[in-house]
Amino acid sequence: KGAILMINPLVNIVDLTHGIKPYNIKEAALTISMNFDAFPKDTIHIVVVDPGVGSARRSILVMTDNYYFIGPDNGVFSGVYNSGSESLQVINISAEHYFLKKGSSTFQARDIFAPVGAYLSKGVKINNFGDPITDYVKIPLPLSQIMGEKIQGEVIFIDRFGNAITNISSSGIMRLKNSNPSAEIKILLKNREVPLQVYYSKTNEKGLHSLMNSSDLLEFYVFEGNASSEFGISIGDVVEVVLK
Repeated sequence: KGAILMINPLVNIVDLTHGIKPYNIKEAALTISMNFDAFPKDTIHIVVVDPGVGSARRSILVMTDNYYFIGPDNGVFSGVYNSGSESLQVINISAEHYFLKKGSSTFQARDIFAPVGAYLSKGVKINNFGDPITDYVKIPLPLSQIMGEKIQGEVIFIDRFGNAITNISSSGIMRLKNSNPSAEIKILLKNREVPLQVYYSKTNEKGLHSLMNSSDLLEFYVFEGNASSEFGISIGDVVEVVLK
């Protein structure tokens, strides 16, 4: 933050999260993909989950129609690449005169990502930072799929409250229901049927419940409890929404 403010003291810095598990690129990719569009147009997102810092991996600047992203070329922006933006440009950051410290090998978030973001916020054009690339790194992110009269997905994230977030979206459930409007839906977690609620305190029963969360994703929870620990829920657990 200091590196940013030295270059542009007027910038507004917001922390999205410091809760990503160490070295977990996939968790970071899912987190930024679920949250980046909640910010104003032209927001600059800096992501620093970077276990390969100092290695041959590149530093990149990504521009979509509405946002900028700066970070390591390790797949952390895979969800952004798959978001369906109308345009996408990726720059390999190589213009060292914008760096805070040249030859940085352990803290490139401070020495490269932060100052590039600050100069970008002051109006420096993206092509001044380096050359465009098309071979940027992508990692596979789990996707739900409709299979006949059911959606199959999985738990992709567990937050600090123990809520288990899945990759099954409200739009996916609506597409499933449109195939048979008279049918009701049944939600299954590891073959256990789980009731669907509207909000957390809709029921004060301490059992396992589900709802559609603020990211329009199916989520499992225990009211004022920890669904993950109490029901043994882990990332990768199979989730199904079926018509009945």
